[in-house]
Parts: sequence; C-alpha cells; structure tokens
Amino acid sequence: MPTRPTPSAPEPKPASAVDDAELVGRIARHDQAAFEVLMRRHNGKLFRVARAILKDDAEAEDALQDAYLDAYRHINDFRGGARLSTWLTRIVINQAL
Repeated sequence: MPTRPTPSAPEPKPASAVDDAELVGRIARHDQAAFEVLMRRHNGKLFRVARAILKDDAEAEDALQDAYLDAYRHINDFRGGARLSTWLTRIVINQAL
C-alpha cells in the first residue's frame, strides 16, 4: 500500500519579502540577511536625516554607521509602540547630535 508523502514545513519568506515587524524578529535571532534588508529599506531616509543635521556627507555616513550598530545591538529594546522607521530615526538623530 503506497504511503502519502508528508507535507513539509513551508519555506520561510525571504527577508526582503517581510514587513518590518518580522524583520525585527529575524534580526533578534541574528539573521544577517534581515539586517541587510532593514538597512537597504531605510538607508535613504536615515542618511538624509543625518545629512540635514551634520551638513557633511562623510560625517553623515559615520553617524549612520554608528546608528546601525546601535540598532543591531539594541534590537530587542524595540517594542513596536512606534514604527521601526521612527525608532531608527531617533537613533540616527542621537548619533548626529
């Protein structure tokens, strides 16, 4: 008697296809691809914020890099009370000041 194949677990969505809330969860589990997606998704706006404060591209890039490090280190502190972009913007502003 033939047996029916057992259904396999669904493939997880690629990081680029998930919303910010799921990205946060993946980043908390040290998913580097998810963090790269987060940076690509928010980089333009965050750079403009840093550049507006610092008036210098190189300094804005440095502040943004430091902000990304802070965000990665403290991703578990993000509670979802505001949008992720708001939380990231606040980190960038703090780094730029």
